[in-house]
This record gives sequence, structure tokens and C-alpha cells, in this order.
Amino acid sequence: MAPGVTRAPRPSLSTLTIARELRRDPLALLERVTAECGDIGAFRLGPRRMVLLNSPALVREIYVEHPEDFDRSSYQRRALTPLLGRGLLTSEGALHARQRQMIAPAFHARHIAPWAERMAEIAHRLQAEWPAGAEIDLLSEMNRLTMSIVGQLLLSSGVLREGDLGRAVTTAFAWEMYALTRPLPLPLSVPTPRSLRTRRALHTIRSQLGTIIERRLTSGQRPDDLLSLLLDVRDETDAAMEPRQLYDEIVTLCGAAQETSADAITWALYLLGRHPDVARQVRDEVDAVLGERVLTHADLPELPRSLAVFKETLRLYPPASVILRGALRDTTLGGYRVRRGTIALVSPYLLHRREAVFPDPERFDPNRFTRENERALPKFAFLPFGAGHHVCVGGGLSLMEGQVLVATLAQRSQLEFADATVAHELVVNLRPAAPIRVRVHRRSAQTVAG
Repeated sequence: MAPGVTRAPRPSLSTLTIARELRRDPLALLERVTAECGDIGAFRLGPRRMVLLNSPALVREIYVEHPEDFDRSSYQRRALTPLLGRGLLTSEGALHARQRQMIAPAFHARHIAPWAERMAEIAHRLQAEWPAGAEIDLLSEMNRLTMSIVGQLLLSSGVLREGDLGRAVTTAFAWEMYALTRPLPLPLSVPTPRSLRTRRALHTIRSQLGTIIERRLTSGQRPDDLLSLLLDVRDETDAAMEPRQLYDEIVTLCGAAQETSADAITWALYLLGRHPDVARQVRDEVDAVLGERVLTHADLPELPRSLAVFKETLRLYPPASVILRGALRDTTLGGYRVRRGTIALVSPYLLHRREAVFPDPERFDPNRFTRENERALPKFAFLPFGAGHHVCVGGGLSLMEGQVLVATLAQRSQLEFADATVAHELVVNLRPAAPIRVRVHRRSAQTVAG
């Protein structure tokens, strides 16, 4: 060991306790490691060495100062590859750089701006299906909403909402979480009930998405959606994306966009329901800017409260609550030794609760994300979409969707929540652990103004 380099602090937990707690409540375990060890803590998950990083300085170190020392890790790839193949969330090196360069232009502002109105229209149609006074399952309805949006934006199709594809994606995600939280998960080739369910789901996904892509390739039709943009994109050698790679990227975008968005907007509405003063501010802003017309992209700068609510939601309930990187060689982080093969964990859930950056961190306060306050945040203190060259390529689109949906849902509906606290669970994304039942009340901007 080099002079001045020491081992990272370790919590007072046995390996067996760590494995049990990771399955039961991964975030509670990481909170305990941080409480005992501080900004960096080392532990084992079975045979694997893990190190938890919990400061903006350490995030900068791993993602910016020497990212060449880390990759996504075989541990993460084993869990994600069965569903996502070699898409952006699993690829590394030259392939990742090529794919990112090809895909990123599809998320440029000039492409995504027209989608704001389409998102708002889809949200209005969904709300029209809610009978006044009816009780709905909020997460289930937000899954229907985001399935419709992703289906239209990716594929110009309602297949995600209308068929088995959405359920298949959910089943595949459940296997990913199983694989990520077990020291030695059984591979999909072992015919357990879980593996058989997952294999059927993967067959559904491959079959339905593969058919859609093949029809688009052979027909030459190019509707205004992401699939069309990716079909026409070329790399620096003027080569198109190969069909298998195109499939992997569409599955990755589908999985990343649909459930992540549903969970995030559910949490946003839940927080508004528990903070009626903030909900009133959002409704007042929406009524003043939109009245009863459908939102367009040009309206977004005039709806800062809706955006601040969504960003504060991502602070408290970041969908990607734990990010994994694997050490490719012996290195150091924060002056501590990190051996080759160690899994480095960064938890936005924990980072977003640092008292020094976010005072009273458990309190829901959208004022943290006024333009002035957000500018004052330390770099890498707020990580809803990751960091470095693996930062989420669709982060801008996700923020736009969140702002659009917060505003549009507040415009036409007022949701009455039961007076209860909802726990969270980590199932790849951070989602409510139980159904959130709400009663729907119709509202009209003109009626409210009167």
C-alpha cells in the first residue's frame, strides 16, 4: 500500500447482516453505513468488495477526475444485460462513445420541443377517463400515462399501453433488482419460477419490439418519433445503427423512460397532496398562464413552480437511487485504497440528503430550486441523472416531461389523498411500496378564477 494511503472505514455489520439488509431495505443499509463511516465506507456483499461514496467531491473524483479507472462492473452488467443487451446503460468504451454520439442529437431541444404539447394532450385524455369523484390507484394510472407517452414518442404507437409489452418490461425489471441485491443470484438459465417468468417477459419484449422495428425498416415510413430519428442517424463513417443495436437502444430508452417517469410523477403528486399550500401555488401559476388551453413548449418558461416541484421531487425520491461503478485497476478515492474489482456505489438518495447542502433535508421545499438557489448548489450535489460521460442522455426530456405533467395534471384535476405516509421501496427505480389511493375532483381554471 502506498505511503499515506489507508483502507476506508468499515461499519460494524457482519457480512450476513449486510446481505440480509440489502435484500430487505438497500437504502436503509446504505444510510447506516454512512452514519457509521462518513463520506466513504467499505463493506462486503458475499465475495464482493463494495465502497460507498457520499460527497460531491468523491463523485467528482470517480466520474470526472479519473473515470478511466472505473466501468459499469460485471455485477451490474449481469443484472441489466438480459433485458438491455448492449444499449447505453450497459455498454462501455468505444461502443458506448459511438452510440452516445449517434443518439444524443435525437434529444436536442429542436426535436423534443414539439413533444411538450403531445405529452399534455395525452395527459388530458387520460384525465378524461377518470370519473369525477372516483378513487384511483395513482401509480397504476401514472404507469398508464407514461406508457402512452413513451409509446407515442418512441414508436408512434399505443402498444405499450394496450398490449403485454408494458407488463413484460415490469417483470424484467423485477429480475434486475433480484440480481442486483443477491450476492450470488441464480442465472436465468436455471428454470426457477422467477427465471421462467422473466424469460417469457423477455420473449414478449423481443418479439413485439422486434416486429415494430422490422416493419419500420422494411416500410421506409418515418413518423415523427425517436425510432425514426435513430433509423436515420449515421456515425462518422456514415454507417447506420445495426438492427440488433437499434433494438437494444429502443429497449433501453423504453425501460429508462417509462417506469422512471411513472415513479417520479407519482412521487410529485404525492408530495403535492401532502403539501396543499404548494399545490395551491402550482394551480395558481397554471391558471394564470394556461387557463384551460393545452400547454405548449413556449409556456414552460412561465411555469417555474411546476419545474421546481419536479426537481425537488427528484431530490427526495431520485428514481436512480444507487449508481454502480466497478474498479478496473487498483486506485484511490478520497485518499483511501480501492482494489481492482471493487464495486463503488454512489447514492443520489443519500447525496440529496446531506444537511450541509440541503438544510432540513427531509422537508419538501421547491424553493430550493428557484433559479438563484439552484445556481448556488455545489457541483455534483444534485444527481438525478448521473454524472460524467455516462450522464443520462434523456435528462432534458425527463425534466420537460415532469414539468409538463405536474402542470397539466394540476390544471384539470385536484387529487384528494388519504392522510397517510407512503413508504418507498427500491425495485431498480425508487417507487411507492404500497398503492396510493386518491379521489379525483374535476376542476376548471375559469371556475377557480371565478
